Amino acid sequence: MEPTGKTVVVVGATGPQGRAVTRHLLGSGWEVRALTRDPEGAPAKELASAGARMEDVASLLAAANGAYGMFSVQPTVGSPGTAPDFSAEDEVRWGINVAEAARAAGVEHFVFTSVAGVERHGSEVLPRNLVSKWA
Repeated sequence: MEPTGKTVVVVGATGPQGRAVTRHLLGSGWEVRALTRDPEGAPAKELASAGARMEDVASLLAAANGAYGMFSVQPTVGSPGTAPDFSAEDEVRWGINVAEAARAAGVEHFVFTSVAGVERHGSEVLPRNLVSKWA
């Protein structure tokens, strides 16, 4: 595939959604900056070997600088690899941080992915890991 000359930052690049997005972008000629909570983990190393540049989560704004686009999926309460005390408030804060970094860096195309259909259920019947999606 012909290189686009444009970069997309993928936040949550080693999870199921982020990994699929990263592979698709790489296969379509995009440069990818892949952010993950565990850059030394096997999924991160696999993406790096496919051509994604791995970035540390702490460098979110630096990763967004100069990027054309950003794709973001945050961990939810109970996601594998999250701390036992990771809360819905933490997820919301992470999402805000990603959006603010994209805005500050002048990212032109921003995709924030979440859960479809959460509005079909009342917040009192949602599984614990989807409560933040209701808010």
